[in-house]
Amino acid sequence: MSGPWMEAEMMGSWGHTRRLLSTVLLLLSAVLFCSISTAGAAEGELKVTLKNNLLAGRVGEPIDIGLILQPEILPGGFLYSVIAEVLEQPEGPPCEVVSGVPSIRATCVQEGSYRLRVKVSLLQKSSCGGASAVPLLDETVMLAVSP
Repeated sequence: MSGPWMEAEMMGSWGHTRRLLSTVLLLLSAVLFCSISTAGAAEGELKVTLKNNLLAGRVGEPIDIGLILQPEILPGGFLYSVIAEVLEQPEGPPCEVVSGVPSIRATCVQEGSYRLRVKVSLLQKSSCGGASAVPLLDETVMLAVSP
């Protein structure tokens, strides 16, 4: 086969290949941009610490476990994930823990010593359809609850 039919067939194939290549390059550049912007926001610019890891309170009264967040307000697409879990407590009803920013609230219904684990991560959801998490804090807090 030769002549104009052959040229038209080859040109159609090349046009399809060019479109496919440009789409792949566009997707790769979007993925690269999203990963660079996530890394820049997650490294060196953020710091999370506990205000105090030894706290005292009374039975039935809330105890605030304060967090120091730098920065406290994050740009769009980013948020802090705060998880607090009771590791040790006296026998009996569980301590009620409500995780939040900038503090965690624990209400214990009996006296004794409580040990909690506090984990804070930076979550990022991009317009590229992905999500990532960067751990920022993983520490233990001790609560001494009196009557």
